[in-house]
Amino acid sequence: MKFDFQIRPEEGKIRGVWTLQRQDRVSNRFYLNRSFVIDQALVDGQEVNLVCKQVTIPRLFDYKVACYDLPLGQEVKITYTGVLDGSTGSTPYAKETIGPNFSLLRFETFCYPLFCTEEMNYYTKQAKGPFELTVRAPSDYVVLSNLDDVHNNSGNQEGLFNFEGSNLNISAAIGIFKSQETPLGTVYLQEDKTDLTDFIDQSAQGIEFLNQTFGERNIRPDQKIVGMEASLGSYVQEGIIFMASSAFGSPHYLSHFIHEYAHLGWNPKADGLVQRCRFFDEAITCYMEDRVMEHLKGLEYKDQVIKKRMGRFKDQWAKLEQAVAIREFGAHELGDLSYTIGAYLIHQLEDQMGRTQLDKALTQVIDDFHELPIDFEHFVDVICLHSDKEDTRSFVEACLYEVDMLNKWSLEVI
Repeated sequence: MKFDFQIRPEEGKIRGVWTLQRQDRVSNRFYLNRSFVIDQALVDGQEVNLVCKQVTIPRLFDYKVACYDLPLGQEVKITYTGVLDGSTGSTPYAKETIGPNFSLLRFETFCYPLFCTEEMNYYTKQAKGPFELTVRAPSDYVVLSNLDDVHNNSGNQEGLFNFEGSNLNISAAIGIFKSQETPLGTVYLQEDKTDLTDFIDQSAQGIEFLNQTFGERNIRPDQKIVGMEASLGSYVQEGIIFMASSAFGSPHYLSHFIHEYAHLGWNPKADGLVQRCRFFDEAITCYMEDRVMEHLKGLEYKDQVIKKRMGRFKDQWAKLEQAVAIREFGAHELGDLSYTIGAYLIHQLEDQMGRTQLDKALTQVIDDFHELPIDFEHFVDVICLHSDKEDTRSFVEACLYEVDMLNKWSLEVI
């Protein structure tokens, strides 16, 4: 399977070519960003017409996407063009852009053809073997991706950037960057002469706190850290962190880096609807972020963050048609609530069982469920194992499995 992206920054457009062999198929239907147009479809060298249907994916916030039946044949080659302007991402937090100075591609925006599961609840693990990606961009640009670099070849006007991988969750930042080597990895910024001294020092202190408090993790040292506009969000994939450039000079955005870095090693594995609850990645990570920022900036700073977060929770909770327990967030696609009330629950657990005991419990959760997927029952068991309070089980189960406590917290003044 091969992907070829040509970035046209001055036009704000992407031109894509998707080539796949019969053995690459996962299903006979594929999905593409609804703003894209298929210019040509070839099956074994013969041109065919593809009929576009627009469908809705309920589990992706009712995201609308173009749907096509995939023609039979040994080789299919599809050429398409489209505009990415930040308005067609499949999730509220997934933004993308193509512009004269910076472009960002994310798999969540369906900027290349994707197969989906029959349940349409998320993306399948598509690749049955290695695939190749070529990005064509102006020769003075750099392409930074979560995939493995193969080789680059820049001509007078166009640069060819080649990658390979086996997981089709492709992300790529494309633009003119200045790079700086740091103990955290290589930082890529579009601004020149950015002083990273404070950022490196405080980040290193924060990472050391994570290692000492929640267990030392083997994080690869060759991370790529890419600065971009804050409006595009922050996220992490294997070997690369995408984050707001303002993180390099602001304690508020420094917390974003700590948050993304914590995802690299301090989350237990979760699958399916348990993962979609986002409790075991986002709630735990937000709690750890708070602890690090308390260590760096003090208790008052952390308390202000929690207060603002609970303000967002009250707004979220008020908009629900009916209350939903934390363990059911995934079934209702309410995982965003784990950033707020999920993290607050863990702070309440700290008050209930003690900070030292909770640190030990979270460390064991990460150790025991690094490769095996966790569920809420096992989480409760590990928490109770480290608590000497008789009512810990009833407390945490009420918080996770019922709505009364969440309703109560939605009315409290923090």
